[in-house]
Amino acid sequence: MLFLFLYLLFSATDKPNQNLVFRNACQDFTFDNNSLLLDAQVGQLKGNFALDFGNREPALFQKATVQTTNNYEIINSLFYGDAEFLSELPIVNECNNVNEINGRLGYSLFDKSNRVIYFDFDSEQICCLSSSEFDALVKEGYVETKASFRSDAIYIPIEIKWKKYYLKFDTGFTGTVFMNQRDAAAFLKEQCKMYENATGSSSVYPNKWITFSGSYYNSAVAVAAKGTSKIGIGFLKGFNWIIDFRNQKMYAKKNTISLDAENVFPPDLQAKVRKGKLIVISKNVGAIFPIGSTITAVNGTPVTSENLCDMEALIQNTKNLKQLDIQITPD
Repeated sequence: MLFLFLYLLFSATDKPNQNLVFRNACQDFTFDNNSLLLDAQVGQLKGNFALDFGNREPALFQKATVQTTNNYEIINSLFYGDAEFLSELPIVNECNNVNEINGRLGYSLFDKSNRVIYFDFDSEQICCLSSSEFDALVKEGYVETKASFRSDAIYIPIEIKWKKYYLKFDTGFTGTVFMNQRDAAAFLKEQCKMYENATGSSSVYPNKWITFSGSYYNSAVAVAAKGTSKIGIGFLKGFNWIIDFRNQKMYAKKNTISLDAENVFPPDLQAKVRKGKLIVISKNVGAIFPIGSTITAVNGTPVTSENLCDMEALIQNTKNLKQLDIQITPD
């Protein structure tokens, strides 16, 4: 009985949650604020879906009292068929300053495909390559990354301060590099800026030299006590990628796109419109505004329903917080 239980457990874990047919084709993607969006139709939902290799399970963003999993028909230029999608609460964006996202296309849609997937950030395309297309392309200066293909994601090796780390290849993460505090122990005492939000605190370390595929790159590294160490679009977009799911190999080649700035820091204050109010969601630890507090006025102008989004944009785009006179009401 124990053997049967273990067999069913591990076979269910490894079982793909989809029955998809992949085409030898390319599809344009939309690149919006470091979000990689693909047009697709899942069930009755049609429009933008985030291509998120950092999240194993695909999901539909829709109002639901409990998280459920349902089977849906999915169609886009790369594949078609049936797949299981979680139902998750939608990402609320009351100011409509980014493309609406209907859900995410997760890693599990691809990892059992036995196909070659190509990310071309120069042309803003994702392709499913034939064997002959792969054989020709990989000879054009691509270098194997020695990636580790795991059940939840692909992990790629980098070095910081002569120590090797395997970071999750996360196309759903808009930043550059994030590391768990345990992994970042070698440079925790170096100069950084600290931030806090509703989930805890984090630090940003600028100008870290990262070795990837034998070359050096300068990047900011965010560090927090919890979370999986990962590498995001701010770094990944600087390369074109070939992912060979047949042989579990990955190849990369530097493209014409620059990595995000090596000394980039989040704004000292971030506020978002939530249910008709302008709410503080993140801040530099030196800022006096409590997380969750409501901003009532900026530079003497009251925040109203008519100017909510303008005020959000003003705070977002102001690098020096001292230029703003912000009034708040505590949560």
